[in-house]
Amino acid sequence: MTNGIEQPNLPILNLPSDFLWGAATAAHQVEGNNNNDWTIWEKHNYTQLATNPSANKFYTNGPPPNWEDQKLLAANPNNYLSGRAVDHWNRWREDIDLAKSFGFNALRYSLEWSRIQPNAKTFDEKSLDHYRQYTEYCIDKGITPFITLHHFTNPIWLSEIGGWENSSTPHLFNEYVNQAISVMPKNKGIHYLIINEPNVYAGGSYITGEWPPNKTNPLTYRKVQKNLIKAHKIGYQTIKDIDNNALVSSTVNYTDFEPRNGSFFQINKLLAWTGEKLVNSWFYEATIDQTDFIALNHYMHCVTNLGFFKNDTKEPRSDMGWYLNPDSMYRVLKGLAHYKKPIIITENGLADAKDTYRSWFIAKTLTSIQKAINEDIDIRGYLHWSLMDNFEWNSGWWPKFGLIEIDRQTMERKPRPSAYFYKSIIENINDRK
Repeated sequence: MTNGIEQPNLPILNLPSDFLWGAATAAHQVEGNNNNDWTIWEKHNYTQLATNPSANKFYTNGPPPNWEDQKLLAANPNNYLSGRAVDHWNRWREDIDLAKSFGFNALRYSLEWSRIQPNAKTFDEKSLDHYRQYTEYCIDKGITPFITLHHFTNPIWLSEIGGWENSSTPHLFNEYVNQAISVMPKNKGIHYLIINEPNVYAGGSYITGEWPPNKTNPLTYRKVQKNLIKAHKIGYQTIKDIDNNALVSSTVNYTDFEPRNGSFFQINKLLAWTGEKLVNSWFYEATIDQTDFIALNHYMHCVTNLGFFKNDTKEPRSDMGWYLNPDSMYRVLKGLAHYKKPIIITENGLADAKDTYRSWFIAKTLTSIQKAINEDIDIRGYLHWSLMDNFEWNSGWWPKFGLIEIDRQTMERKPRPSAYFYKSIIENINDRK
């Protein structure tokens, strides 16, 4: 037992034979040496971010666990510069081979728009060829590619004309989508994710103002919402025109809003419903007819408690301070079943530098997924976030989400015990088939 959590036995699972197992990454977080709106923003804000680390901003129950071990790094300005990241741009074959060694048959990664289109008039053939080779290597290894086309970052030239506030951006984005999909292998069952977490991107950039371009304008936020929806719809048709065998979606980050029982249950229920509508469902409600499967990102369990989206339960917390409630996966999957689309979990995980909770969390989450499948919910895969330690946006380098630990001085890859536990789950299921 570690910190009150018993190290788990392998969960009893009876999942489909073609179930997709894997993990996820994103280009800016792992590749290194990018040149986009985030790299510019980092250079302008890294000192300020270090003086007020994000972990101190919004936790009503005190700092996250293990904060004493993390705060020195979080107070270092270099923590907020992505720099060479974990050198995945150069070490991608090594990293894909590691993923395959865990028994993964799926891998999610993103294309960096600013590499492919460094200016409005130019598409870089070397970058396109790099991503084509990456994809072909996955396919040759028996790994189904999940390719994300927009994962938070934008080319600098786009940000200079207003980014996603500009009504031309969906069409400009589609030109990039067309170029990128055109070089990819066809008829290989590739899964394309057009936009990653439009609800998180729009909220963080235009409501809370924590992310570039640091705006807090509801009207601008609404304009951005509409442009993200339009980009998905146009992009969906473009991808289908080029590769009709591809499966296409965008990921949405769903929070489990759970109303607190008690005297104010009806008010708390209304608050939970409001959170669901304002945060979770607006994107799929607008794009479900141009969505082949639900791509679910899920991290948060939030108890609505008389006016506050807050959780004051005794659940364990990750290093980021997020409450760990694996049962919430079942509730979210039940809520998504009404769309009558296949569901693939495209992100789910936790920051856990000491690897205290990760194995337990994976086991319990997969048990929740099995419970939903037992109720005839069509779930086809689970991708853990993340394959390796990565740059966690405005929190920088101190949160450790990876199944693989990275020494950023030597770039040594060291799988954590939870990676081998996850591998054992996959092997156990395959052995019983």
